[in-house]
Amino acid sequence: MSSSSSDLREKIKQKRRALRDSLAKDKGGADTQALVATEMEELTTTAEEQVESLKRSLKDQRQRRKKKLLKDVSTEDSVEELAGGEAGG
Repeated sequence: MSSSSSDLREKIKQKRRALRDSLAKDKGGADTQALVATEMEELTTTAEEQVESLKRSLKDQRQRRKKKLLKDVSTEDSVEELAGGEAGG
């Protein structure tokens, strides 16, 4: 059984090599350039998406902080009113 599995592995390796060789022969210099351009385009798109995602998360964070500050300020005003003191300012 081990000889048949090693035979299968060897056949798979041979087929992979043959496929790799045939693909390498089919591709010319222009195709390589196209692939590089495509990869660069994908990297640029990914970087732009990351920047936009970061912008959104920072905006959300600022809005949460603003809401918290507004809530804290309104709570402080309410406490001062209940205590009978007037808010100066």
